[in-house]
Amino acid sequence: MPVVTQIGKEAPCVALDKCPCGGYDFSQKHEGVTKVKERKLVAALHDIVGLGRCSLTMVIPVLSAMGVLTCPVPTAVFSAHTLYPSFEKQSLNDFMRKTLESYVRDDVHFDASYSGYLGDVGQIEIIKAFMDKQKGLRIVDPVFGDHGALYPSISTEMVDGMRDLIASADIIVPNLTEAAFLLRREAVEELPRAQEMDWLNALRDHGPRNVLITSCQRQGETDSVSVLGLDEKGEAFRVCSPLLPAQFHGNGDLFGSVLVGGMVNGLPLREAVRQAAGFVYAAIEETMQAQTPVIEGVRLEASISLLTTLQAYENITVEPV
Repeated sequence: MPVVTQIGKEAPCVALDKCPCGGYDFSQKHEGVTKVKERKLVAALHDIVGLGRCSLTMVIPVLSAMGVLTCPVPTAVFSAHTLYPSFEKQSLNDFMRKTLESYVRDDVHFDASYSGYLGDVGQIEIIKAFMDKQKGLRIVDPVFGDHGALYPSISTEMVDGMRDLIASADIIVPNLTEAAFLLRREAVEELPRAQEMDWLNALRDHGPRNVLITSCQRQGETDSVSVLGLDEKGEAFRVCSPLLPAQFHGNGDLFGSVLVGGMVNGLPLREAVRQAAGFVYAAIEETMQAQTPVIEGVRLEASISLLTTLQAYENITVEPV
């Protein structure tokens, strides 16, 4: 008999033809009927890309490897990511809206809602309305730029809208460029140590409970890259990795996916960040050894086993800011 589950609720009975509750009464146990093991469920609101490893083609396998069930909600479809010479894009506003409304209507509970690249500024209100109705973690990665500039097709209206979306988030994960745009500051390649707390506090003032800034290179330190963090208690920290001489498209999606998987599996924020940073480092290192073209992204299919075999990340340090 096939296993039948009702998404987002306590695991129902699998033998529906033998169960007097029809499989959906979770208030009582029935003798001789097996229950499905509890699992974690994450709504992943990202684009899906054909050529180039990023977005949902990163999110789904990573969360699956971490024992988390992913419910993908595509925000847009790309023929290739935006570093390819040409690409086609189709935003999915209407599909997104109807999909998320159906989950709310059916009372589906997600342990986390995790948003990334949005295909249109109109999707911000759709996602915000959905997240406001969810009791699980709300993680927002405001994907709109890197290396001091906005991505192609990203408008200033999208950046303005992202300020509204991060306001009710539990965790936000901008890179240094995105943090600068959110704060209406000049984008920088290196962040002076004296300004780190100011940037973290300024982002927290926008409303999110926890703030992370990825891809931070501290001024004067050329051999390392950091994730700066400020948790809901107001305690700041820095997770530091050795800087490898290559940057692959989709690294942010990889980091965010491991972070989300760690959080829904019960890791404290700092440990989840350390795990994510460690896996990204290991995956980039493996990809470089294979001489993979940068445009193709990290070789996730060759690196995914590292998630379950790496017990400690010797090169990754955690320190106060």
